[in-house]
Amino acid sequence: MTENPYLAKAIIENLTPVYRSKVEEKWAQVGEIVVMHDLLSPVIRTYHEPLRFHVPGGWYKPDFLHILQDARIIIMEVKGMRKLPSHRDSRAKFRGVAEIYPFLIFGFAKLTKGDGWDIEWRNHTEPPQNIGQKR
Repeated sequence: MTENPYLAKAIIENLTPVYRSKVEEKWAQVGEIVVMHDLLSPVIRTYHEPLRFHVPGGWYKPDFLHILQDARIIIMEVKGMRKLPSHRDSRAKFRGVAEIYPFLIFGFAKLTKGDGWDIEWRNHTEPPQNIGQKR
């Protein structure tokens, strides 16, 4: 049986994400902490660009997906400057997808001048209080 030479390459590429911008790279470093602080649950897994949504006028591919310990799924879009043309397009697609998928939590994070994050949350509700507790 011959081995597929592309299999190992595909696996290695999935293990080391390539970020499209410095802003995505910064979020990859601190995003889990920011999400945990805002949503009060530890992040157990983070994926970079793992999926895409079909929206009117094309596709929307969010930057990150976080899975929280309390089983909530967070879809994150991160942006640096508001003046870029892609900012308006991403924001419109972000809002449209959040309306279509009300069972997912969406966050639109903008990097502020002091290296902080301003986050607009969609579909966010407080987590149930009994998850993870013994009865």
